[in-house]
Amino acid sequence: MTLSEVIENYRQKIKALYKELFERWITSDESIKSFIIASILIRNNKVLLVGFPGSGKSTLVRLISRALSKNKESLGIVIGAPEKTLQKVLVSTNLVKLLTKGEEDIIVRPVVTARIKFINEINRFSKSVQDALLSLLEEGYIEYGGLRFETPDYICFADMNPFRGDIDRALKSRFLGSCYIELPGLRESKSILDRMIESERTYRRFTIVDTMPEVLSFEELEKIWDDVASVTIPEHIKLLGTMILTSLRICKLGKLDLMPSYMRLPCMECEFANEPCSKIQEPPDERALIALFAYARARAWIRGMSKVDVEDILWSVPYVFAHRVELKPLVKSQYRNPWEFFKSYANWLKETKIGSFEAPGAWLKALALAEHILNSESEELKEIFTKHFGNSNLNYLDCLRELEKMAHGEFGRGDLVINELYKYLEEHVLSYIEQARRAFQLELNEMESRQDLTVDKVEAFIEKIRRAPHNSIRDLEERAYKLLEDFRIIFNLEAINDLSKLQKLILACNVNAEIANSILDKRVVVNFDFSNDLIRIRRLGKNIVIVARTRELAKEIRSAVEMR
Repeated sequence: MTLSEVIENYRQKIKALYKELFERWITSDESIKSFIIASILIRNNKVLLVGFPGSGKSTLVRLISRALSKNKESLGIVIGAPEKTLQKVLVSTNLVKLLTKGEEDIIVRPVVTARIKFINEINRFSKSVQDALLSLLEEGYIEYGGLRFETPDYICFADMNPFRGDIDRALKSRFLGSCYIELPGLRESKSILDRMIESERTYRRFTIVDTMPEVLSFEELEKIWDDVASVTIPEHIKLLGTMILTSLRICKLGKLDLMPSYMRLPCMECEFANEPCSKIQEPPDERALIALFAYARARAWIRGMSKVDVEDILWSVPYVFAHRVELKPLVKSQYRNPWEFFKSYANWLKETKIGSFEAPGAWLKALALAEHILNSESEELKEIFTKHFGNSNLNYLDCLRELEKMAHGEFGRGDLVINELYKYLEEHVLSYIEQARRAFQLELNEMESRQDLTVDKVEAFIEKIRRAPHNSIRDLEERAYKLLEDFRIIFNLEAINDLSKLQKLILACNVNAEIANSILDKRVVVNFDFSNDLIRIRRLGKNIVIVARTRELAKEIRSAVEMR
C-alpha cells in the first residue's frame, strides 16, 4: 500500500470509531462529536470535560479507552477527593516492604504510565495534588525518591462537576481543549435505556462500555498523530489565529491583562465597547494559540485536507478559549455557559471581521495585504488582493499605507487588531521603510534648496509620500506642506481696498478679463474655480485661494494682496 492509501485506511478507522462511539454515547450535538474525535487525534492532548453528574463524562472516557485497546491497563484513573495526597494519586513508597525487609519499593500509580489518563472530578483535589498533576501533564514526567518516571505519549481526560468549584488557573490552561456536556434529553435517555437493557442479556448487568469493540490500536493512533502533525498551517492562517487571540487580549488603554478582578476599565465609555475586549475579565494565555492550531489541524485531517483553513480555526475557537477566559459577570449572565459565548463570538468574527473569500471582511483584506508584504500569498488571498487593491505591483509602502488606513478607520475608530498587525508588518519591513524614508528626505532636501522649484513638483512629492505609512513620514509631510505654503496665497476680498494690481497680475497669467472680473467681484458671493499652467484660483464666497506655479509669481501676488 502507498502512504496515501495507508493514511486513508486510518481515516476510515477514525470514521468507524466515530460510528461505534456515538452509537453508545448519545448526543445530538454534532459539534461535540467532532470535538471528541479531534481530541483523540492530538498527541499528548489534555481535555477538560465539564458537566452535571450523570451527563456521561466517565462513560465517554471508558468507551474511548475500550475502542483504543481491550487492555484495561491502557486506562489509568484517579478520582478526586480533598483528603487524597500525592502518594495516593501519583507515586508512593511501599512502606510495608520498607519496614519489614528494608527494601525501597516505589509504587507508580497507573495514571502515570497509562496511555489514556482519566482524572475524575479534578476540582476536588487539593491545591498540592493539582500542582503535582500540573507537573505531570506539562513536563511528561514526575520525580520521586531521586528517580524519574516518564509517561508515554497519551491522551488525558479530566472532568469537572461545576457545582464543586473550579481548578487552579495555571492547571486549567494546560488543557488544550474543553467542552460542556449537557444532560441527555428524552430521546437520548430512551436510546441509552434501550442499550442498557440490551446489554443486560449478554453481560448480565447494565453496561454500555463492555459492548464497545476495539477499533484502533495505539500503534495506529501514533501514526495518525504523526500525520495530523504534518497538516500544513498557511501563513495567513497563522496570522488569523494570532489576530483572534489578540482580539481577546487587546485594550485601547493597554491594560486588559493588568486589571485585577476588583478594578474596572471604563469599557462602556470606549468607542470599542461592542468589541470582545469589553467582555473579558481575564484574557487567555499564550498556550491558547498552540491549542487552537492543534485542534484546527485535527479537524482538517478528519476532513481529508492537507492544510488548515479559516473554518477549521473558527470551529476550534469555543473549545480552546471557553475554559481559559474569565468573562465579566454581566456577560456570564447572558449565556448558559462560556462555550455558548464563544460560539457566538466565532460567528460574530465570521460575519463582521472575516467574511468569506467571495465577500471578504476587513480582516481578510488585511491578511491579503500582509501576505503580499510577506511574499507568501495563497491563491484565495491573491484574488482578494487583486480585486480590492488593484494590482500586484504595489510595494511594501503602498500595502502598509492601506493597512494603516484600515487600522485607523475612515472616521477615527478603526480596528485595534489590524493596528497590531500593521505594527508587526512595519517591524518586518523596517529596513525597507528606513531606506524609503532616506530617499524621501534626500529628495525633500534638494527641493528645499532649489530656487527654480515649482508647485507641481511639491504636490507630486506630497502625493508620493502620502502613499507611505503616515507614522514613518509625518515630519517629512509637514515639511512638504510648509514648502507648499511658498506657492499659496489666501485672503478675503473685503480685506483689500485696491484690487487693480492683483487684477493685472491675474490677467498676465493668461486669465481672460471676464474670468478675472468674476473672481475679483466684491459685490457677489460666489463659488468659482479656475486653473491653467501658471495659476490656480478657487473662490469660496468672498475667500480666495491662489496657488502660483513658481515662487516668484507667488511673491508678486502676495505683495499685491498685502497692499492696503
